[in-house]
Amino acid sequence: MFSFSGVLHGINSLIFTITCLCLSFLISNISTKNSIVPISNLVPVGCCFLGGAFVPQQLLSETVKSTAIFNPVYWFVNVNEKLNSLSLFNMDTLTPILFEMLIMIAFAIAFLGIGLVIMKQRRTKY
Repeated sequence: MFSFSGVLHGINSLIFTITCLCLSFLISNISTKNSIVPISNLVPVGCCFLGGAFVPQQLLSETVKSTAIFNPVYWFVNVNEKLNSLSLFNMDTLTPILFEMLIMIAFAIAFLGIGLVIMKQRRTKY
């Protein structure tokens, strides 16, 4: 019933969910009451277009791909595509995938850290 590929897809989805939660925390600390709705609509849609969730990554230009590496959606889609194409699971094939999962974790830590700093500064300001 469960496959190793399915477990890796689940781990990838969990890491991406945590990254999205940290990004939401950052956005909620940056935005004001009037700007939260446009920002919360613009950021996910923009990230999905740039990251290759709405448009296949093969169709993206090299310029878009070079900016998409600063987007956690790009890494999530990239890991999913690599997992789907794998037939043999060993350390040689899994090392690049695990490295890309670590990149998503780094995004989550960065978003959380920046959000905490902004929250702390807003609390001491008022």
